[in-house]
Amino acid sequence: MARPRTKDDDALGDTFSCRMNPHDSAVIKTSIARSGLSRSDFLRAALLGTKVHARSTVSVVTDPALIAQVKGAVNNINQFTKLAHVHGAQSQVKSMQAKVDLLCRWLEREIMKAL
Repeated sequence: MARPRTKDDDALGDTFSCRMNPHDSAVIKTSIARSGLSRSDFLRAALLGTKVHARSTVSVVTDPALIAQVKGAVNNINQFTKLAHVHGAQSQVKSMQAKVDLLCRWLEREIMKAL
């Protein structure tokens, strides 16, 4: 089946070009790469005043020891959650929440060290 025609109001037929120095060009190209958008989409958004956000750039942590620690911590949290649901351990939720908060802060520090 053929692709439906774009309405004339939505057609992207007009183009603009400009000249710039190498530094400005490099800055714009870096911004485009960080945004995760195509060059056309990025420039269109920037020129029309739309705020362009950089995509999330989370590095992959490949330290096997850190991954094992995170897996163990998450497994412990999962086991506690199952027990709390099965046995109705609502009274222990606050103390466990404090432990989970400590664990999250520790994980954040360890991940930041690895990056």
